[in-house]
Amino acid sequence: MQSARSPQASRAVGPETTNRDFNVSSASRFDDPVWDMDGWRPGSNGRTVFRWRWDFELLDGSRFTDEKWRPLALTAKRYLLSLHNDPPLGRKPVRASTQGSRYQQLRVLIAWMDGENLRSFADIDQDTAARFLEDVARR
Repeated sequence: MQSARSPQASRAVGPETTNRDFNVSSASRFDDPVWDMDGWRPGSNGRTVFRWRWDFELLDGSRFTDEKWRPLALTAKRYLLSLHNDPPLGRKPVRASTQGSRYQQLRVLIAWMDGENLRSFADIDQDTAARFLEDVARR
């Protein structure tokens, strides 16, 4: 089994790779529709499983695992893995609980993107980001 910080896992996170056949945790692979992530939950006495479902339903009735969402799903998954496996220079890898929070935030953003007919993070410019923040603040 690979550790989350293995060189192979870090290389696999890069946008140029097409290799997605690797472990993201002790129980899940990159292309799995559900990731059971290992980690420590603050205040717990031991390891906890964080479950991230990538097959969630979107406003248009599609699932995030459907082919039309594949490019965005790959980017979202790579982003979450990079928070731990490849943090910015000088930054510590984030904890599993922080990754879980980022996963929840991504789901909100992705659902909003579906309503706006956006299919890529590159479609989000400054005005679009401001509109998203306004919409979230109104909830």
